[in-house]
Amino acid sequence: MIAPSTMDGCEQGIPINLSVNTVTPIYNAVVLSECGRMEPRTKDLVLLVKRWAKDRGLCHTAKGHLPPYAWTLLAVYYLQVAALEDDQPLLPPLEGTRALSAQAAKGALQEPPAEPPAERENRTPQLSIGELFRGFLQFYAKDFNWRGEAVSVRKGKRGAPDIKVHIHIILHDDGKTSEVGPSVENPFEASSNVGNCTSAASLRHLQEELKRAETLCAEGGSLTELLTPWAPAEAEAVGDEVA
Repeated sequence: MIAPSTMDGCEQGIPINLSVNTVTPIYNAVVLSECGRMEPRTKDLVLLVKRWAKDRGLCHTAKGHLPPYAWTLLAVYYLQVAALEDDQPLLPPLEGTRALSAQAAKGALQEPPAEPPAERENRTPQLSIGELFRGFLQFYAKDFNWRGEAVSVRKGKRGAPDIKVHIHIILHDDGKTSEVGPSVENPFEASSNVGNCTSAASLRHLQEELKRAETLCAEGGSLTELLTPWAPAEAEAVGDEVA
């Protein structure tokens, strides 16, 4: 939803994610709270990733795009399997940790943020948020196999989808062609695939945006360029004609 701004002189609306009768916001809060406790840069990276996904038209679930919760999981997974400092991942697998416990769910909603572990607190970060964001884009644009791998923050290691995860098959408009969609495991519900809302069009748009972002990063593009709001091709064509 877009709520109108009440500030004088501000014409831009305020985007709001509204959830009714669902525990997804609690899951998202728990993952962010616990991963932020273990690695403080997690929250900043997730915020930047979601901003990019929103500005580039990649997180409107009703249109078949990945939901905001999925982007949280993608960012955490990247920190587990691809972002390294001193040859160590920035986040551990969440299976067996406090993150997936009932205690964590209660704490994320009622308690103040916990202090990071001493070993993290005393370690000097080597990678900035900007470098982590660039690495995130490059990982999902070039390294990650969207059809053969699964995003599993529970396991925290690369591999095929777990046998319990429902594989999402995308049927194209011709009614005959199909392909395997993204597998984004919900760590709180082993069989749930958070990526099961994607369509052929949204998956194509995702790949195009990842390629665009990776190219901009390789060419030294600015954050402003990366976050330039996306518009459908038809709207861009109209804008060019008017100009």
